Amino acid sequence: MVENDNMVFKTHEQVPIVCDFGYMPVSPIVTCQPDRTWNPTPICSIVTCSVPAVTGGYYKYNGQTASPGLLLPYMSTIQPNCNGSNFTPVPSTSQTCQNNGSWIEQASECIRITCNIIPQSFGNGIYDVRGNVPPFQYNQEIYPVCNEGFYLSEGDKRACMDIDTWVGIEPVCLPQKCATPSTFEHGAYNESEINYPQGTILKPTCDKGYSLSNPESQRVCLQNGTWSGRNPMCKTVQCNAPVYISNAIFSPNLETFDFNTQITITCNAAYEMVNGPTILTCGEDGTWGVSTFECLKIYCNDTSNVLKVEVDSFPNLGIGEQGNVSYNTEHYVLKIGSVTVTCLPNMQLVWNERPEFGEILQFYFVECFHFQFCS
Repeated sequence: MVENDNMVFKTHEQVPIVCDFGYMPVSPIVTCQPDRTWNPTPICSIVTCSVPAVTGGYYKYNGQTASPGLLLPYMSTIQPNCNGSNFTPVPSTSQTCQNNGSWIEQASECIRITCNIIPQSFGNGIYDVRGNVPPFQYNQEIYPVCNEGFYLSEGDKRACMDIDTWVGIEPVCLPQKCATPSTFEHGAYNESEINYPQGTILKPTCDKGYSLSNPESQRVCLQNGTWSGRNPMCKTVQCNAPVYISNAIFSPNLETFDFNTQITITCNAAYEMVNGPTILTCGEDGTWGVSTFECLKIYCNDTSNVLKVEVDSFPNLGIGEQGNVSYNTEHYVLKIGSVTVTCLPNMQLVWNERPEFGEILQFYFVECFHFQFCS
């Protein structure tokens, strides 16, 4: 464009050339010639920028390497790159060719990637640098470690991938919890949750008729997220055979009995159960529920068939046993029969031979006076 408000120019008149934005005149001034032409011919060429050199690297233009000194048109964009992944360009931003033929920023240079500081501390944990010290080299890793009693909920190892830049997310340490412990047969814990805070105490209990076979009366959620002790085991409750008692038999006669099993106690003939039941049941506490029981001898208590005024006392006889009664020997004498009695199964005493007693006569002598006969 010829910069003049007039539409007609005089011969040898000089006119400055103004180009559109992003273009520049080949000659800034043109002269009107006698033949009505311009000398030189007004031409606007696009602005160009020379690709700068990158120490330790290069620029790319449209995905291709752009050699230093290569002229690129206005608004062209180049991206700095380094030779080797452990270097980074500074500045790392792209450059754009400006209207004045220069780039937006100064040329980049490649410097070695290091991290001089580690990321800020995170709650309830620290970074483990594995013995390394600053400056940390490219791709060097650090590892989040939670304090005792906490576990890593979010985050993982982080690596130095750019100058003072660590890739990875901020770690999160939460209070350690224990997962639900394994279930066990014939029993359960007193609580049922998905996760338990440390210090939680669980108490295992067995179903009715079962008891713990190991000594784990409780389990505690530890700081490392595990449970103390062993997994409980419930076994069938058993009772030992009752203590032997004389003059009795047990049915069935075994060494041990499972929960709820019943046994029958039968006293021998001529004996009866006292101070206890005749049927025992193995209880859920592994006992029979009673502590005393015994079979005592049965004595005849019906003396109606032998009751006589002459008899003083009766022997304690069991069924089938024989013995002698005692009688009043001061006033009576056994004339015939026997004083032996037998205890019958109906608890009655009977004479073996019914006795007959004779009364002993008593003579009293009275002193007579005055020479009189006493009668």
